[in-house]
Amino acid sequence: MPPRTSNSTESIRLPYPTLPLTDNEPTGTQTPDPQTGETFIGCSVCPDWDVSYLSSDGRLYNNSPLPDADATDLNAGYTTCNHCGRVYPNTHRDGGPLPTVARINTTSDEWLDALDLYQHRTFATDLVRQANIHRCIAQA
Repeated sequence: MPPRTSNSTESIRLPYPTLPLTDNEPTGTQTPDPQTGETFIGCSVCPDWDVSYLSSDGRLYNNSPLPDADATDLNAGYTTCNHCGRVYPNTHRDGGPLPTVARINTTSDEWLDALDLYQHRTFATDLVRQANIHRCIAQA
């Protein structure tokens, strides 16, 4: 069955370069965690759950201080697919469908630098982007 599509009029401004949305962007998916009951958002186009979380100002979590509301509200902010860059609002987490409200250019240096820092701070991965490595050396 093909993914559902969304003609969302909702849109956001992001601090990263974006790609234009098509008239029929696929909707996101929702999967409840069987242990916690929390609903996770995923992308219906990409094969895995490699997603990141954006705060309500559109920045990756851990790249800037969270607005107070985002720190305590699961429905604040956005979920983005790290592969295709589609962005879904968390406010639709439990009520779907999940419209695509933006699409980040996942090949841009701005996004790749921010994602590298996000993964380093969130999952303790090694930094791989030169801009981040030089920044950390300068701060040491």
